[in-house]
Amino acid sequence: MSWLSVSGVLLAIMLTDQVARVLERAAEGGYPRGMVFELILLGATRSLPMVLPIALLLGVVLALGRLYHDSELTAAQACGAGSRIVLVPVIGFTLVLSGLLAYVSLLVAPSAMSSNTTPRGYWFSAARANTPATW
Repeated sequence: MSWLSVSGVLLAIMLTDQVARVLERAAEGGYPRGMVFELILLGATRSLPMVLPIALLLGVVLALGRLYHDSELTAAQACGAGSRIVLVPVIGFTLVLSGLLAYVSLLVAPSAMSSNTTPRGYWFSAARANTPATW
């Protein structure tokens, strides 16, 4: 649960900066009105591979630190259960998250960057259609 809350906070911080830049540019007339939300989602897609590993590290450190602080791991070791019972699910979740992040960073983010939702793609598609870009 701590991983999810850390991820949410870090993603909110990253998206706040992205939203401010997109809205500033849209207010100057640089982006069409319908493209603002798509650009914010594109920023989220680009931020996920950067935010989630940091959030996972902080979440694991917080969770294991809490278990050690409350002497839960000491009690488990006294009962004969080693640290393997705690570390195997953490490693399994880390491997699943690594696969998901590899998929997002290698396949989803590049295709999102090359789509027509980016300002560059929007202007190129308008030029290819030989029509002026309307707002």
